[in-house]
Amino acid sequence: MIRLCLFFAFFAMLDLNAQNESQNSKVNILLVIGGHSFDTLAFFQMWDQMPNIEYTVVKHPKANELLISGGFEKYDAIVFYDMWNKITDSQKTAWQNLVKKGKGLVFLHHSIVSYQNWDFYLNLVGGRYHDSTYIKNGVKQPASDYTHDLEMHITVADKNHPITKGIDDFTIEDEAYGNLEVMDQVHTLLNNNHPKASPMAMWTNESGKSRIVYLALGHDAKAFQNQNYKLLIARSVNWVRHKL
Repeated sequence: MIRLCLFFAFFAMLDLNAQNESQNSKVNILLVIGGHSFDTLAFFQMWDQMPNIEYTVVKHPKANELLISGGFEKYDAIVFYDMWNKITDSQKTAWQNLVKKGKGLVFLHHSIVSYQNWDFYLNLVGGRYHDSTYIKNGVKQPASDYTHDLEMHITVADKNHPITKGIDDFTIEDEAYGNLEVMDQVHTLLNNNHPKASPMAMWTNESGKSRIVYLALGHDAKAFQNQNYKLLIARSVNWVRHKL
C-alpha cells in the first residue's frame, strides 16, 4: 500500500511540474511591422504586458527577406501588423511553403490591406481591404473605407470557440473598416454592429496546415489598452500554435 501511494504521489508531482513548466514557458513570437504608421509606444507597451510572451520585431522590407532565409520558422507564431505590397516571386513561394509547414499566423487590423494584387494572400487571411473599386463575379464593388474614433459594440458570434469562450459582448473605441471583402470559408468569432463597419470583426481561417486568425480591431492606444482586445490577441497566439 505504501509503495502504491508513493507511486501515485510521484506521478502527481510529475503532472504538477509539467503544469508549472507550461505556465512558466515563454511563447516566442515574431511581430512583423512596416508600411503603415501606428502608435508604437502604446502598441509595444501592450505586448510588454502580455504574460509569457516574448517577441522579436522585424520591419519591411527585411521581413520578407527574413522569410526567404527561413527566419520565420524558429518562432512559435507570427503576428502581422504591417501593410505591405512589394513582393517577389521567391517571397511568394516562401509564404506558400510557410503555410505548408503549418506555421500559426495572426493578422491584426491594417495587415488586411497588404498585397492587393495577390489572391493567395486574400485566401490566406480570409479577406481583403480593397484600396480601390474591384470586380467580383462580374459586378463592380466599392472600395473599402475607414472611419476613426467610433464607439462600437462588439458581439461574440461563437461563444464556444477557445479564443472567445467566456468573453462577453463589449464596447470599444477604435477605427472601423467598411466594405471589407470576406471569404465564405472563414469562421466568424466577433461581429461589429456599427453601421460604418463591416459586420465581421474577427474570424479564423485555415490555409495548408496553418491556423490563421484575423482581428479587424487595433488602430491605437484606445484599443491596445482594452482588456478584451489584449485577451483576444493572447488567445489567438495560443490557438494558432495548437495550444488552446
